[in-house]
Amino acid sequence: MKAIVLAAPGKIEMKDVPVPVLSAGKALVKMKAVALNRRDDFIREGKYPDIKTGIILGSDGAGVVESVHGDEHKEWIGKEVVINPNIEWGSNPDVKSSKYSILGMPIDGTFAEYISVPVDRLNHKPFHMDILQASALPLGGLTAFRALFRKGELRAGQNVLISGFGGGVAQFAFLFAKAAEANVYITSGSDDKIEKALKLGAKGGYNYKKQTTYDELWKTKGGFDLIIDSAGGDQINNFIKMLRPAGKIVFYGATNGKPDKVDLYRNVLESDFADGHNHGQRSGVSGDACLREQTSDPPNCRFDQTVFKNGRVVFRYCQAEQGGENCVSGLGIYKTSQSHPTKISTHSSSLNCSVFLLQLFLAQ
Repeated sequence: MKAIVLAAPGKIEMKDVPVPVLSAGKALVKMKAVALNRRDDFIREGKYPDIKTGIILGSDGAGVVESVHGDEHKEWIGKEVVINPNIEWGSNPDVKSSKYSILGMPIDGTFAEYISVPVDRLNHKPFHMDILQASALPLGGLTAFRALFRKGELRAGQNVLISGFGGGVAQFAFLFAKAAEANVYITSGSDDKIEKALKLGAKGGYNYKKQTTYDELWKTKGGFDLIIDSAGGDQINNFIKMLRPAGKIVFYGATNGKPDKVDLYRNVLESDFADGHNHGQRSGVSGDACLREQTSDPPNCRFDQTVFKNGRVVFRYCQAEQGGENCVSGLGIYKTSQSHPTKISTHSSSLNCSVFLLQLFLAQ
């Protein structure tokens, strides 16, 4: 089969490689579409840890299950699927395990005609997406979802600032925050992108290349409850100044590098909280802190929803954990012709809780 391989530092090649041989618990997926992430470019440039030559690149992708190992999971054969690229996250939903990795480095990824992945990494393609759209969902979508709701604990009516609106994760975060009825503000270095965000419903947009940007941001009514950032660098101190007391900064990358200093005095005195989503890894890779919340197959998920006429869903999902349940509330989107409260079925015993919630948000 054909595959895109990291042949040497800074060099990628299209090569003929063997079709993967399945082992227990694995599925062979014929790739129909893949998506490029900033992570892939960082790997090519040598700006990523644990780089190995000869590895097939690519983290995101969607396709059709061609075969499985044994008969246990044969119901997947012929199904259109989206691949969750997060491998061996571990049992703690807050912290990845020491065995955690992402498809595309240091293990073979999606930029090939076929890929072998654990069956528990398969999710049915969302019904409202075509294969191209679905292929771009996992890394960016799950990172944005985790940053906003698990780490940021965003709620309706809060003020949220999303930096770097041109990025894929930032745009996912914008859409999710809007769906959750937050007051969403953005920054960008492009006036055209700011105008696009305003047309999509942003409360305000600020060009960080202009000197007046932070003065304008400081005037935002009441400050920000949550700031989602991918750049890091010295602007982190400006963000701290803009937070409401007990506000949070969730960052999933540091493309601007480390700040020269951090304003800890203001952080302590105003009870601000900076949350290092993705542990502040320098590469700014979206996938390193992607959400994995499937604790068994089928997952132990309970959904309690009320569906309103406008299609918005107030949901509460609970997941069995050792010693009890972990429950999260939020708001999503779901298309329904019924005007009375109803239950929503996942239609699949193997559907990941988080991916189901992403489907709710994106079904517009």
